Amino acid sequence: MYSPREDTFLINKALHFYDSEFGLKGKKVLELGCGNCYNSFFCAEKGANVFALDIDSEVLEISKTEAKKKKLQINFVQSDMFSSLSEKDFDLIFFNPPYLPSDDIKDITVDGLEKGRHFIDIFLANFKKFLKPRGVVLLLHADYNDLESTERKLSKAGFNSEIIGRDSFFFEKLYILQIMKKQL
Repeated sequence: MYSPREDTFLINKALHFYDSEFGLKGKKVLELGCGNCYNSFFCAEKGANVFALDIDSEVLEISKTEAKKKKLQINFVQSDMFSSLSEKDFDLIFFNPPYLPSDDIKDITVDGLEKGRHFIDIFLANFKKFLKPRGVVLLLHADYNDLESTERKLSKAGFNSEIIGRDSFFFEKLYILQIMKKQL
């Protein structure tokens, strides 16, 4: 299970920002690759209808137990990315992808293949089918994941993106992209 780290906390800051701008209460929220559910728990505590998705059934069982202890209502979904997700029309989707560049996937929680883009590209090809027309996406991105490529793909698909959070470490820079459909 992926323990909360600096990327988890950066997403959490973005979720606080989203809550102050749009409010989480009553919103339908999806976290892809929820792991320990740190951020799903935050959203549920704020009154959101949360769907926490992960490929690992053991991780989901641990998170279910923690949610019960915290008396939080969360919908847990075992799925490889969007493949088993039947729900749609989310107000907010957030994703902290496995983003480390790697030759192969030894650790599904961090390895993202070439340029760390494997899961980012799967996400970009599919998220729009699950987002409400005025929904928001929060996507974590590292400096070596080719941010410009992500921004081009989003623009071509009719979405605006804006960096709303960033943090620097000796080995990487992390960004949070806020993604929304372009309004005519």
